[in-house]
Amino acid sequence: RILINMPYLVSATNNFEHFVNLLIEKRVFNSFMVNKIKSYEGIVDKLKCLYEMIPKRGPEAFKRLTDALHESGNRDLALRLKSNRCINNNVDFNSQLQGDGICGSKENKLNSQRQNNNPDSLTEQQSENYPMRRLPRGHWIIINIEEFNGIILQDKRVGSLENVRKLKEIGEFFGFKVSLALNVNQQSFQNFIEDFCKDGQPKNSVVLIVMSHGQKPGMLSANRLQSFAIEVVAEDGVTVSSDWIIDQFSAMNCKALAGKPKIIMFITCSGEDLIKDQAIQTDGKKFVSYPRNSDLMTVFSNFPGCQPIEYLWTKFLIEELSSVLVCNWRSKDVVTILQEVNRNLKSKSDAHLFLNFTSIGFDKKFYFTPVTEEERKQIFEMQAL
Repeated sequence: RILINMPYLVSATNNFEHFVNLLIEKRVFNSFMVNKIKSYEGIVDKLKCLYEMIPKRGPEAFKRLTDALHESGNRDLALRLKSNRCINNNVDFNSQLQGDGICGSKENKLNSQRQNNNPDSLTEQQSENYPMRRLPRGHWIIINIEEFNGIILQDKRVGSLENVRKLKEIGEFFGFKVSLALNVNQQSFQNFIEDFCKDGQPKNSVVLIVMSHGQKPGMLSANRLQSFAIEVVAEDGVTVSSDWIIDQFSAMNCKALAGKPKIIMFITCSGEDLIKDQAIQTDGKKFVSYPRNSDLMTVFSNFPGCQPIEYLWTKFLIEELSSVLVCNWRSKDVVTILQEVNRNLKSKSDAHLFLNFTSIGFDKKFYFTPVTEEERKQIFEMQAL
């Protein structure tokens, strides 16, 4: 039961230290085993090691495990294990973390329900969370520049298509409508963004991920939107300002996303801290006023260098983000997930690699919620229209 249910157990176990202490008190583990568990860096690896040891500890160990789960606040896991039901048999744990498929085999059906204690499922707390149950959940946009043909020589971002594949898979897993723009020049880059923001179609949310080389802004805009800025290098070597990109998703330029969650990620090298934001009011269909930039989260990568090692840091970052997201979507919102990613990145890179993320009016919790196979088919049909 434990090995079959490994992915869910690892991702849903809370109160790790208390849980381990209870297992020690119940003599499930000796000091050597505890040291082995604690020798792993991440909580995911610690829990995986812990659960793999249980079947080797004899028939009494299972009962003591369920007792420890119950006493440590993991009552739901204890009940599910006792009932002999497979919690989530569709996802292979190793494939989740090693890139063989963020949602396992495409033939598998997805159990997309959260734990009952997730605030997103509680009616009285719905006002605290962004609604993420519609189909599609929103738009998942990936802009990736791998090759450069401009006058200024830029190294090819080797391996970036693998990052695109992994991110695309994540977006589909969580029920987003995925759009790609690959190796576009500056004009096509801007047209792609503008067309999306001004197409007049209803939108539930957006996650925009921009990956390329980056440069520090040569001149600071008078209307600073963020405390961090970057010039994204397009295929032709011409740059697109992160401020310009962010502003296209404002309530003035993209009315369909006014009051809706917007997460914009820039995974590039270079950048610098700058200053402040601004806000205006505009009318929507129901004459509701929104700040110019609200319900907005921006994420900037902070790489310790640029070419040629930038692609290695990018790959490392994407893998860490994927791992934490897959293992924690049931219980953690996007802010908590990014905080954990940051802790892991800083720990594994000697504090050289981390994310700068800020929010403007992002006043609700944003949970990623997967879809069933049937719902995924519906989304693909919508994309074909």
